[in-house]
Amino acid sequence: MLKDSIAPTVNRPIPTIALLFLTAAAARALVPATPAAAALPMRFHETPLGNVVRVFSARFGVPLTVEANARAPISGDFQQLDLTAAVNEAARQAGLFAIPLGQDPAAGFRFSAHPPPPPGPPKPPAARPEEMVVSQDDPAAQAARQRAALLQKRAELEAAAAAQDR
Repeated sequence: MLKDSIAPTVNRPIPTIALLFLTAAAARALVPATPAAAALPMRFHETPLGNVVRVFSARFGVPLTVEANARAPISGDFQQLDLTAAVNEAARQAGLFAIPLGQDPAAGFRFSAHPPPPPGPPKPPAARPEEMVVSQDDPAAQAARQRAALLQKRAELEAAAAAQDR
């Protein structure tokens, strides 16, 4: 009886959703910086940061990413500003940090609520091959060689300092 009460199933298409993630290079290929993009208006009045970033990205042809506060209102005339000045002003108004993605501004920027990490401590200079000890002999012999190398280096530095004082 139960078998008769179940309605026959109908083969229906199942709706699916596809998510598309683009790399920065692919996104630039889809939205190239064209003369039409260069003519985009750059005057905003309480426009959400996300929309402003889209206009900047199309206008300057660089990838820009907003990590937080995309709805922050941005107002102003950015028509005469270059990329770096425009990005910094928009980040300031949104209360964010504009972090460059590389040495060149054309690499893009990231709008973040966190400040950029401070530069690390300076790296010590690489040791000269004669100062590097890789042998397997006893530690006392290694220490003696390192001491001799350091004394020689000290003498060189003292001689250079004396030559500069003259």
